[in-house]
Amino acid sequence: MNIWRRSNKVKRQLGLLNSLARITKRPTTKNNIDITGIPTLACICGSKMFNITVMWDEGTRTVSWYDLRQECKVCGAVTTAPTDIDGCD
Repeated sequence: MNIWRRSNKVKRQLGLLNSLARITKRPTTKNNIDITGIPTLACICGSKMFNITVMWDEGTRTVSWYDLRQECKVCGAVTTAPTDIDGCD
């Protein structure tokens, strides 16, 4: 008897987990470039879309606060989000 043989139930569960992992796979920051420190409007890959944590103001329905850590939607590189005073001399 082979003790390393998996039951059909375990095989189905592992197959489901592998399918979910493939569907929901997103870039992780541990293997991607970290270029924080210089506020940027575009990533080094050319993308201008980022994932940013924001807090909404309920009264005005605008962004009241946002985290300066942004992650590129395409390649997952971590950069610094620009603020209102960046670029002013």
